[in-house]
Amino acid sequence: MFMLCQKITQCRKALFDWSRVAFDNGVSRTNALVEMVEVLQQDNAQGQHNQCIRELRQEVNTLLLQDEIYWRQRSRESWLTAGDRNTKFFHQRAKQRKGRNLIKGIMDSNGIWWENEAHMGNVAIDYFNDIFSANPSMEMDDTIHVVDCVVNEDMNQQLLSPFTALEIRQAAFQMHPSKASGPD
Repeated sequence: MFMLCQKITQCRKALFDWSRVAFDNGVSRTNALVEMVEVLQQDNAQGQHNQCIRELRQEVNTLLLQDEIYWRQRSRESWLTAGDRNTKFFHQRAKQRKGRNLIKGIMDSNGIWWENEAHMGNVAIDYFNDIFSANPSMEMDDTIHVVDCVVNEDMNQQLLSPFTALEIRQAAFQMHPSKASGPD
């Protein structure tokens, strides 16, 4: 399990580095294109650069749209509609969410605070191993007799039956269009 977590972390870091190289030049590229448009407009007395200016403006608009889509996805807000602009407010919301989801450290069962990623992974594994492993001193029969039976036999058969195409379709179409599906 720990190896899987390490591989996922390595993959996340590699994807992050790749995205920096592949997509990070959007702002600088946009600024360079805007400057080129301004230079061409100043030297466009007879209209000889009209076609080039039009193409550059189209490319600037495409880059701005890509940037807006990126920040819309980062904001993870369903109320962000297609008409909303890419503003400082939405950048702050995206950064705020990232900060809120960041785990800076974790305390183990002995009260020791760990900030190292490897130690935090070990603390989490130990915690879940502890709560999900059977305790031989507990009498499970006594506990089971106290719990009310909620699922009857018919419900159990329905839960164990294979998914139908209609159920899969309904679940897929209930998802928000800009959200990713989860493990459930």
